[in-house]
Amino acid sequence: MSGDAVRLREATREDVDKITTRLKNYLPESSLIYGTIMALKAYEKMWDLLGTQIYYSDHSSLVVGTPSLYKHRNQSFYIFWDHNKEDDQEIIHLLSNIPSIDWSKPLFLSHVPLNLMKKMENFLTSGMLGNGLLKPDEPIVLQLYGMASVPDKEIKLPDGYELRDLNEEHAEFILDHWEYKHITSVDHYRCMRRALPGIGVFKTGGVSKGNDEDLTQDNSVNLNTTDNPVAWAQFSFLNLYTHTFTLPEFRRQGLAAVATLALAKKSLENTGMALSTIFAHNESSVKMHLKLGFVRMFDVGAQHYCFP
Repeated sequence: MSGDAVRLREATREDVDKITTRLKNYLPESSLIYGTIMALKAYEKMWDLLGTQIYYSDHSSLVVGTPSLYKHRNQSFYIFWDHNKEDDQEIIHLLSNIPSIDWSKPLFLSHVPLNLMKKMENFLTSGMLGNGLLKPDEPIVLQLYGMASVPDKEIKLPDGYELRDLNEEHAEFILDHWEYKHITSVDHYRCMRRALPGIGVFKTGGVSKGNDEDLTQDNSVNLNTTDNPVAWAQFSFLNLYTHTFTLPEFRRQGLAAVATLALAKKSLENTGMALSTIFAHNESSVKMHLKLGFVRMFDVGAQHYCFP
């Protein structure tokens, strides 16, 4: 397969079905990048608002997405290929010809199965890809959880709360409550909320809902609704739920669980997938996702490569 004629090319909207059909053969290992392509299909604003670029070849299982960070000095990307069948040299050849990535400059590898992260570390530190001068930081490891179908359960919000869609007006408030807000920007968060779904729990001053009403569906009437959510769950560009959060004074009421389940329903309807990455030490989030019906799939990693 080697040769200058064989290169990765940038995907267009017309290529989406072809790429997802191929990646589907590698599930669950390809879940993250498959989910990204499915999100591009469902939410076309991602192409323009988030500047997502996908590279693929008709002759390989390799698919590369970029960027994976939106406020960082380094290049960033996420990746998948069938490492059991494809030759390392062929993968290196394809990667080395991506026009938007300079492998000799600092970069960030994000949300990649750990076996592929090890492969990339070998490629980059040995000089097989790039100049061999980049050194990896300690890897960040997260657990990937997924839901294949909505469980047959009903979760109710307490009286005085309602579900509403998040929008770009909520972006700055939500970002201010994220531990890792330094890796992105308010402008990017606004774009995410314009392009992708998010569900917020809002306080109301109105009449409480009936006891038999399913509050995973937003059919409420706004009565004296506050401007900002007290809990939320939202999509990122990777078709992941990221930064699910409840303000401290509103915790222990199950608010985030209701928002997460509502988002899962929307995700499964629109993309066929519901995925979340969680740090192993975040026991409360792990417990909540398992209770909702998510299952642990496998671990993924992220890693910075910089000059020593």
